Amino acid sequence: VKYGTLEGAEARYQEMKARGIGPSVWTHSVLVEGHGKRGRLEDALGAWDRMLEEGVVPNEHTYTSLIDACVKRGEIARAEKL
Repeated sequence: VKYGTLEGAEARYQEMKARGIGPSVWTHSVLVEGHGKRGRLEDALGAWDRMLEEGVVPNEHTYTSLIDACVKRGEIARAEKL
């Protein structure tokens, strides 16, 4: 979330959902990465779970972002499970 706020990105995500627009893997990846970079691992995992529940397949960027978030919080075992 380089040019805006993470809260703004979450709001855009909710707007997309309300309009019936299915967020892409990139939309989800931005949320996972944004939460992870801010040390909000549980929120990053929540974004990951939402993505999977919506049937969106993670890409390399999504995996890397979540693994990085886990490692930064010392959750090595959790990172290894991914």
